[in-house]
Amino acid sequence: MLKYVCNGDKKVLDYFLSLLSFYVKYPYLLNHIILVMYSNEQGTGKSSFLDFFSRIIGNNYCANVEIEQVLDKH
Repeated sequence: MLKYVCNGDKKVLDYFLSLLSFYVKYPYLLNHIILVMYSNEQGTGKSSFLDFFSRIIGNNYCANVEIEQVLDKH
């Protein structure tokens, strides 16, 4: 997990896990937060993680979008 989630940085992994813990406890606060998961490699578990996480906090708080949709002009 450390390799894929935080590029081998233990401090970043600890922060990330603390952040996820907060989201699980208080999912209603997520309406102002975007969690970006990016990897050039396929099969690193981005979609699997989102599926898992959305089951925990609820589908109404999650959206699986392509980076182009996020960066597109509105």
